[in-house]
Amino acid sequence: MKHSLLLFILISLLNNPLFSNTFTCGTIYVNQGALGANDGTSWDDAYTDLQDALSEAQLCDNPTTEIWVAKGTYFPSLDRLGVPTNVPQLRTFVINFRVKLYGGFAGHETDMSQRVLHLHETRLSGDHLSNDVLITDINNPSFPASSNTENSYNVMRISSERRIRIDGFTFIGGNASDNVDFTQGTGGAVYINSGNNTSGSLDCWITRCTFKHNTALFGGGAIYNNGELYPSNPLIEACIFASNASQSRDGGAIYNKATIFNVASPNIKSSLFHNNFADNRGGAIYNLSSGGGSFSLPFIDNCTFAGNSAGIDGGAIFSYLNSPGAGATPEILLKESIFYENTANGSSNSFSAANVGYDPQYCNYPEAPPNNNFNNTSVDPLFMGPENFRLQANSPLIDQGEPFSLVSPPP
Repeated sequence: MKHSLLLFILISLLNNPLFSNTFTCGTIYVNQGALGANDGTSWDDAYTDLQDALSEAQLCDNPTTEIWVAKGTYFPSLDRLGVPTNVPQLRTFVINFRVKLYGGFAGHETDMSQRVLHLHETRLSGDHLSNDVLITDINNPSFPASSNTENSYNVMRISSERRIRIDGFTFIGGNASDNVDFTQGTGGAVYINSGNNTSGSLDCWITRCTFKHNTALFGGGAIYNNGELYPSNPLIEACIFASNASQSRDGGAIYNKATIFNVASPNIKSSLFHNNFADNRGGAIYNLSSGGGSFSLPFIDNCTFAGNSAGIDGGAIFSYLNSPGAGATPEILLKESIFYENTANGSSNSFSAANVGYDPQYCNYPEAPPNNNFNNTSVDPLFMGPENFRLQANSPLIDQGEPFSLVSPPP
């Protein structure tokens, strides 16, 4: 009832010319343990439900609006049209307005620098019954989770043309299992829609987030990046993708799709892809350029791909251009990245493609040719441990990269 009332007020204000485009917001607080006024104005009076904060931020639609979310687990309650639903699979957090969403707070901070993310995990979960059995064994038929039939199809749906930043969250328990509606059969954690993004600029930022135990029927167990109508080029930086799966198609963690004359080429930086699986191609990432003039060519910089697997091809990455034109073959730039023990069809396989090339520079991967022009190597990286992908002090890869400037955070 509360969500319905907030939605009614929101729609009424948006339709009122006295309020339209004049309502501004600062910081909105969310803490499921707060006992105050539940109005989001402070930590003491924080909203206890993230959806209430999102409803207020939608009214603001202001790039300066920030939502600070304290540790805990938060579940969506509305469908993609913003209507309360008793069908748990349809529940999703929808963000199609300008906002910066930050997790990882203890619930007392006054400055962003006071956050300690690893101590205050903030989960956005699609597991409404909190009964998922989490599975890390890729060879288990139920990987990456069982008892998840009631889970949300998409934990979150966002429009990449809006100035949106998602920072410091763990996405878990998305299960995009709808075999009728393709948008609900892809992107178990996050479904990114290009919206009306005619510029193709980096207006969607996903940073310092973890994606684990999410699954999709058709592709993009964690993220489906849809560049079908307009360009969609989000920034994905300092993220972890672990134990996500595409059950019957491609892209265990991320699926990028561009159609005719559009682009779906995210910048993926300083991120870890580990133990992801695709039944077909692209154990971690699948890139599809579908139709003339379309390009799905992500820029991958300073990333680690370890232990990902695909049933057919592209243990870590697979790229496909289905309508190649005349001229040079388009290439995907791989910069200062490590590929280790990725497999396809049971054999070592880092990245593969059809009608697309790769340009690895300062990368380490088993298939690297000796004496190549771009300082690529094929050595044991000497990780700290089976689940710790930091390099040991004596790793041959330390200080072997080339300095390269990262994209600056959004203002």
